[in-house]
Amino acid sequence: MQLANYIKKVRISGKQYFSLQESLVTLNKDKEAILNAISRMKKNGDLASPVKGLYLIVPPEYQNIGSLPAD
Repeated sequence: MQLANYIKKVRISGKQYFSLQESLVTLNKDKEAILNAISRMKKNGDLASPVKGLYLIVPPEYQNIGSLPAD
């Protein structure tokens, strides 16, 4: 499974975040490969990371500010 597909499943389940550990278990891929994919998605504005190992999924309407609204 690709990271983008994993993120889609996370959003379908009602969550707007995931941890690195959750993605490692679910994707069953090398940590470095997942971190590279996450890095690319962060550069595109698809993800934000408020703390190490936790990633927020940024909906398209908020990608210009790079994060979800505070509320």
